Amino acid sequence: MFNSIAEMDKIFVYLMDGTYPVCYWKGKVSEFTNPDPSYRWLVLKNDPAIGSVVNAHDAGMIQIKLSINDVKQNGSIDFKQYKAWEKPPARRLKSQKIRCFIFQCRNIPAADSDGSSDSFISVWNPDSVELTTKVIDDSLNPIYFQTLEMLYDMADIDSAPPIVLNLWDRDGMLESDDYLGRCTVYLPDASTNLKLPEMENEEDKANNMIPKPQWHDIKMGFDDSQPACG
Repeated sequence: MFNSIAEMDKIFVYLMDGTYPVCYWKGKVSEFTNPDPSYRWLVLKNDPAIGSVVNAHDAGMIQIKLSINDVKQNGSIDFKQYKAWEKPPARRLKSQKIRCFIFQCRNIPAADSDGSSDSFISVWNPDSVELTTKVIDDSLNPIYFQTLEMLYDMADIDSAPPIVLNLWDRDGMLESDDYLGRCTVYLPDASTNLKLPEMENEEDKANNMIPKPQWHDIKMGFDDSQPACG
């Protein structure tokens, strides 16, 4: 029994296979004290001691909405008075076609001995069908100019799953490809036309009909605090 939230300090969220832990997320309890929270996507980590997931980039993500109340400090709370808890999660999600325009990368990590990379991008797809760009040989500033499409189930754009793009170095048929980094694009931060139906001004609609290219960071790690590597 803890006397306060400050004593709790850390919170762990586990992805379980029955009674068997697969991956986990660790954070601070202080991140979840807002009684009116939004949904959050948490980047899971693999546990090498368990070995269910070997590679860190395969650990996945989980979406939660959580509020922790310090009863001794704040008393009991009627969470239903807050917008976050007015309605239960949607039972049926809307299926939206996501068309991902992949233009180029710059200053990506060098994976080969000659100081370059033979890179390609794979995009996470809920249908488990592999979606990848072509391979651009011998370049740290590859230009792809490709379009990949997938269907995402979402309640709305703010709580939609992020677009996850993994960058790889192709090593040939006899060797496994090298992981170079990840770009995670949350739809509210992306250049999209998904909010066109909400726009009343015709000029705004015209300006957003065709999304404009936008740069996003590539990171080796999976935390937002990690430095960019491309």
